[in-house]
Amino acid sequence: MEGASEKGEFRLYDLTKDPSESNDVANRHPEVAEDYLRQLKQWDASLPRKKKQ
Repeated sequence: MEGASEKGEFRLYDLTKDPSESNDVANRHPEVAEDYLRQLKQWDASLPRKKKQ
């Protein structure tokens, strides 16, 4: 899985209050960000992979 999550960077937005995603709230809610990352990794691991030739 590629992206910021591999570097330990989390971004979390409250889309009901911040639809333009300008206020990252991950620092205020690290448990939510970590749970979403865990779920993302589980989902990513479940995807079929292309075999390298």
